[in-house]
Amino acid sequence: MFLRRLLLAGLSLTVLGGMLVFLLREPSELRETRPAHLERGAESAGGSGAEAGLQRLGLTPGERATTEPERAEPELAGVGDAPGSAAEPGEPERTLRDVPDQERRDVLSQSVDELRALAIAADAAASDRVLALQGLAGRKDEEGRDGRNQLVIESVLDLARSSEDSWVRSQVYRNLRGLREPWLVQELAHPLTQDADERVRVASLETLASWLPNAEVELVLRDALRVETSPSIQRRIQALLAGLEGEEN
Repeated sequence: MFLRRLLLAGLSLTVLGGMLVFLLREPSELRETRPAHLERGAESAGGSGAEAGLQRLGLTPGERATTEPERAEPELAGVGDAPGSAAEPGEPERTLRDVPDQERRDVLSQSVDELRALAIAADAAASDRVLALQGLAGRKDEEGRDGRNQLVIESVLDLARSSEDSWVRSQVYRNLRGLREPWLVQELAHPLTQDADERVRVASLETLASWLPNAEVELVLRDALRVETSPSIQRRIQALLAGLEGEEN
């Protein structure tokens, strides 16, 4: 019994001594005793993780990501365009004041047929079409008819309706003076009562006034007087209507 207890005590001391030696060993010595297959597994995991991270950043091993991504140079609108290569959107049409005198004389000296062709040309500048209309006013064709035939009148009225330039609209209505087509009364009544630009309303009024005395035009003037907001145009309409009443008396 005593011998067995002595053997057990010796075994216990041996185990405790081994544990104490293991605990007192240096970390480097512990790493050396780490199983080789575990060491290789750690190196493989670390390497593949780093390479995957570089690939996600678009880098190869040995490169590193910069603090800021590269930025493309901003494009400058219009740089390199040839001067006058295209008209700027919204660029205003030239007016008759912009047409050189020689060019104006050249246009006005054209024949009635040539002026008619220019007035109805949809691809021509609005100023040139208005100038052609002006040249046709007071001109007769070979058959003695007004140079402003129905095709010309309808074409320039379409131009006036579609134009955002109040100068173009006013010049079209002003250069219809002297015509006597009955359907023109309502065409001129619309801008007189609806156009927002005072210059256009005056041009329409002056052309309609050239028809007086005329019962339909008189009704148009009375309607316009009720909706007109410009005091100066109101006075002009009132004067025209007063002149008509004086003639009746």
